[in-house]
Amino acid sequence: MAATSFILIDVILGYKVSRKYGHKHIESYKLWKTINKVFEATLLIVGAYVIDTHIVTSLNLHAVEFVSGMICGTEFISWLESMKDLHPDCKICKVLEKVLGKVIKAKGEKYLGVDLDIKDFKPNNNDNSNNISS
Repeated sequence: MAATSFILIDVILGYKVSRKYGHKHIESYKLWKTINKVFEATLLIVGAYVIDTHIVTSLNLHAVEFVSGMICGTEFISWLESMKDLHPDCKICKVLEKVLGKVIKAKGEKYLGVDLDIKDFKPNNNDNSNNISS
């Protein structure tokens, strides 16, 4: 239920961002994409529940909480992106983005065993190498 709510809130925010940039109509492929996302999230959570209750019964694996947390965390990050786009001066969004960026960077460095520079992953506005024009 929580994961579905997070997905639906993300859809609403995404629609608001889309309207901000002049797209007034809901497109059917995006609606189907959302329906598939809800279905896939439900399937993952049900699968985690089956693992928790019928497969790994000797310990408290908490697979449902882990899977639901990953889904909701991903949607939350998407909320922040949409909120930042809708309200560029939102101080809370900027603080959360900075804190989450540091946490994600630290976890990535720990698990990958390399130093990550966030600047390497952000597009450079002066870089026109991705533009395709004749």
